[in-house]
Amino acid sequence: MNRSKLNLVQLISFLCLFIGVVLKFSQIKYAEYIYTLGVAGLFLVQIIYSVKTKKAPLQTKRIASLMFVATSILGVGAYFMFQNNDYWAVSVLIYSLIAVFLSFRDTKEKKFK
Repeated sequence: MNRSKLNLVQLISFLCLFIGVVLKFSQIKYAEYIYTLGVAGLFLVQIIYSVKTKKAPLQTKRIASLMFVATSILGVGAYFMFQNNDYWAVSVLIYSLIAVFLSFRDTKEKKFK
């Protein structure tokens, strides 16, 4: 999968996450399923990215693995959504904080194409 398709899948997944969160706040019936679809898309992106970074520098591999763990936290949030527990919001917050922190890290991506 090339970079533009991967970015498109990631964008659609984030939109599904956002729509699922907004619908959950509005108490709409199918919010959990839309949110879970977004989480599944992000898992797919993270798996593909992990495979692509096999020959990357160690720092890039660490960032990819941390993002995979953060995406797993979103999966736990999907479980909490289906259980009608409000802890799903905490998982979204943790994912957001990890993603913001890792976005400022230098991945040296230009060296391992």
